[in-house]
Amino acid sequence: MKRAVIGLLGSAVLVGALVTGGALLLRDDPLCPEVADWLRDARHEGADSAAFLYLMGMDAPADQTPEAYGRERLDLYERWYAQHGATDDFRLPGRPALELPEIPQLCALEEKGCWASLVARDGELDTWVQRHAVLVDRYHHLLALDDYRTLTSGGASEPLPRLSYLIRAQQMAGLQLMQRARRGEGDEARRLLAGELAGLRRLLVQADTLIVKVMASAMINHNLELQARLYRQGWMPMPELPAPLSEAERSLVPPLQREFLVIATLFQNIRQDRSPQLKERVAMALLVRPNISVNAAFPPFRQVAELSRLEPKDFAREVKAQPLVVPQPTGWRNWMGDRLVAIAGPDYRTYAGRIQDLDAKLRLLALLDDLPAEPSGWAAALAASPVDNPYYPGQPARLEGGNRVCFAGPLEPRPNARCLPLR
Repeated sequence: MKRAVIGLLGSAVLVGALVTGGALLLRDDPLCPEVADWLRDARHEGADSAAFLYLMGMDAPADQTPEAYGRERLDLYERWYAQHGATDDFRLPGRPALELPEIPQLCALEEKGCWASLVARDGELDTWVQRHAVLVDRYHHLLALDDYRTLTSGGASEPLPRLSYLIRAQQMAGLQLMQRARRGEGDEARRLLAGELAGLRRLLVQADTLIVKVMASAMINHNLELQARLYRQGWMPMPELPAPLSEAERSLVPPLQREFLVIATLFQNIRQDRSPQLKERVAMALLVRPNISVNAAFPPFRQVAELSRLEPKDFAREVKAQPLVVPQPTGWRNWMGDRLVAIAGPDYRTYAGRIQDLDAKLRLLALLDDLPAEPSGWAAALAASPVDNPYYPGQPARLEGGNRVCFAGPLEPRPNARCLPLR
């Protein structure tokens, strides 16, 4: 009897130890306070945004309103999301859409030969613009809205706004202004381009996803290219000189918070993944700690968020001085989580650099009036100009490719990102 009691007690102790050890093995850490703050700021419960709905439905047929189209898409996704979750696949069903301009001769102004090609297509440009007048009108309406905010719940399959329509709309609107300037309405073209730039800079501030932030910066780049082209062509007065980017315009904090929210949501739902393989589900349960993984993924986001808020001269110094922060291993309890976190993502410093390069391009706009029409005088005019490089104060602009003026910068730029044309 005594031996039986001792055996039962020993078994109970062993079971208790196994249960305690298993609980410790499966225990997750709490989210770090800064991480929790980021995730809270990235969620917009109860928010609304006419601009987001309009862009989400910008491809609505001509007889329907973009806001209503966008609202239907949002509601459809949110209903699906409530029944499925962050890790499942979602696809919007096909619906009738406004014609998207697909014109082979349409090109990016920064491309070599693009401007000359467009100038030579005088009559065709009018035809293109008239055919897509609805899209141009929608573009102007969108830029007048000032409440852009992403409304979709974060997940692997959240639908994106109709950015292809936004890009084409700006191109069509730019061609319209090009034609007006060509025909003697240079003052009006100047005014409208300044208004477009103001609307795009407002969108740059409000953009809370990386793709919309980068898209807004690319559209600002296009605006500045067109202003420079029209002025140097003699079709438009000297452009209004814009102010440097503000910290809110430079900052990638909201877009990176949104990117981080998607990653955190995937980790926090990973154990509910409907994987068909039992061994994969067991591995996720035993070897992934969601909160530990989310905490480990955070430092690279914080580094780029802080860099993005700096002024260009400070950004140039720090982006070279600071080594790239990478996630650190967290231990055997999160063996698989560490490997998932370590999967190489984009170098977000590149996106911060794209925004910073806009400051260089904005400053170059002030140079255009200092440079004569004849190339023989450009070098001397650049040397005498007080306009210097925002990245490296005191450094003048330089000529590149025979017909562009450029600033140097700390990161490899996209083509002509820190340049403006002279002819």
